[in-house]
Amino acid sequence: MKYFILINQQVLSETELDIIDGAILDYIYFYCSSQNEKIKKQRIIDKNEIWTWIDYSTLLADMPMLKLKSRGILTLRINKIEQAGYIKTKRFQHMKKYFQITAKFDELSIQMNRAIHSDKQGYSPDRIAPIQSREPIKIKNNKDIDKKENLFNKSRVSPQKQNNTNNKKNVSKADTLSEKSLIHKQVVSLFDFYKALFIKRISSTPPIFDWAICERNAKPFIKQFGLERTKRFVNYYLSSPKNKSDREKFENCSWSLRCFLTADTFHRISIKVK
Repeated sequence: MKYFILINQQVLSETELDIIDGAILDYIYFYCSSQNEKIKKQRIIDKNEIWTWIDYSTLLADMPMLKLKSRGILTLRINKIEQAGYIKTKRFQHMKKYFQITAKFDELSIQMNRAIHSDKQGYSPDRIAPIQSREPIKIKNNKDIDKKENLFNKSRVSPQKQNNTNNKKNVSKADTLSEKSLIHKQVVSLFDFYKALFIKRISSTPPIFDWAICERNAKPFIKQFGLERTKRFVNYYLSSPKNKSDREKFENCSWSLRCFLTADTFHRISIKVK
């Protein structure tokens, strides 16, 4: 049973997917990124790509709120998600369907972690109006008219201020795109550094890993520790296998980069490597 479902409504509402498709996509992501030993055994590697088998009956049993009555309806939903570009599927010789999360899935996590801007929620005048404007102004003669007019003018946003606000939003969007481009380049640099050291120290065969999942896991660590220090962590991590049994186990572990990109590993290495 999967007890919690994470759905990014903001992004999915702009696609042809509905809330049921979002729940199915969350389940597929959970399976493809899980480190559970039983699920690991359901994975295969084909042409340096990692694929995970998901049993439809298990999915339906784990997700009772979907209320899908047949595997055929589930198949239609999965085909719809694949057409949206968030997953890839493939059948191998035993005709089981295997899944892989695509790089487009990053849109969901990036949008999900983005801060909510103040202009997303409207405010009623009662919530933001000054206290004095809610009470009658008791002033003799015609001065009360001038007072009310001044309060009204203060509550209005001048065109210049509105333009400044819009300019700030445009600058903020440009900064966000620039930051995303920079962090992606840093991830590429980190992964290239990892592969070069892996081939030099561990095995002549290039390491295999799921780029999309590893990139998503690497971004917060690069932001926290910086690219250069993260590379020092990689250097320490790939120098750790000493004896023959550890080395053989490491060579056969296609999830070595995934294992490296975990909070526990970074915590242990950060204590030793500055």
